Amino acid sequence: MADSLFSRTFGRLTNLITGSTPWYKLPTLLGIPKLYRIREKMRKENLHDTGKIASIPTAPLGKPDERQRMSRTVDGTYNDLKDPKMGCAGARFGRNMPLDHITPEEGPALVTPSPRTVSIELMTRKQFQPATILNVLAAS
Repeated sequence: MADSLFSRTFGRLTNLITGSTPWYKLPTLLGIPKLYRIREKMRKENLHDTGKIASIPTAPLGKPDERQRMSRTVDGTYNDLKDPKMGCAGARFGRNMPLDHITPEEGPALVTPSPRTVSIELMTRKQFQPATILNVLAAS
């Protein structure tokens, strides 16, 4: 994805003003552009498009109508108008490893062991465990 002239100029200006100061130490009006630049950089350099792997076959999406442009949809499509399937139901997460370096799991290997079984085994308490100390957050 090629950077636009605006994006490159905005990035240089943001870096010139904020320097190497982390976004959370900057005032809000400078921290937001810094966060925007971090997101752009991660999308460009760190995440690999998993849309090339067939996950759940779906028909291509057309242009969004007015309702889809103004509010969220139930299945998560059109949350990003540039990439309407990003983050929708059944879509894979972006990866930070190139797709040619991975071997996708297929069939029952995807859910073996079952995530639900693992969750129940790890998170279910067998007996009551009283809280010996409490802090102010427990009251809220």
